[in-house]
Amino acid sequence: AADLMLARLLAAAANTGDLKETNHDAQRFKEAMQKRYSIPDPQICVLENVYRQEWVEALQVLKDRVTDQDLAIIYFSGHGSQLRDSGGDQDTVDEALVTYDVQGREFTETVPCDDYVLRDKSFVALVNALPTTRILTVIDACFSGGMYMPPTIDHLPEARLKYFSDGCFGTQLPPYKTDTTGKLNKLKG
Repeated sequence: AADLMLARLLAAAANTGDLKETNHDAQRFKEAMQKRYSIPDPQICVLENVYRQEWVEALQVLKDRVTDQDLAIIYFSGHGSQLRDSGGDQDTVDEALVTYDVQGREFTETVPCDDYVLRDKSFVALVNALPTTRILTVIDACFSGGMYMPPTIDHLPEARLKYFSDGCFGTQLPPYKTDTTGKLNKLKG
């Protein structure tokens, strides 16, 4: 008998800072993917106002449940930001997904941010550990995958800027760049 492909969905969101709709974004994404791929409820995990440790653990659980024939769908809606490079990036910064841990905290340049975000290197390692190459990753946040927003979003009047800026995260949106180093960690899928 041929192996039966399953689709598994992990969607996470964090209403941090001025964001108020990320949890709804995750629910709408779940509904769209569930309909498109006929994913049964037991194969879906939606985490609202996700904390860093929850997000990491959910990705590790997904690794244990996915086979090499399965489709893994991963979604995050929330703030993205940049931090000083933890080592190895030619562009001297790390991109990060900002989790709900930041709510109510005051940040300074001396407060370590790693307990409150998931750096790009860590996220890539967790996704790349999945035993399948059939992976769809959708990140609705600034600086996902090291990409920059276009210099104008006038054509998208409803777009929400999803850059988190505070203390160790930086104090302003970095300047727009038109090129990349080409040496970003490769995300599988």
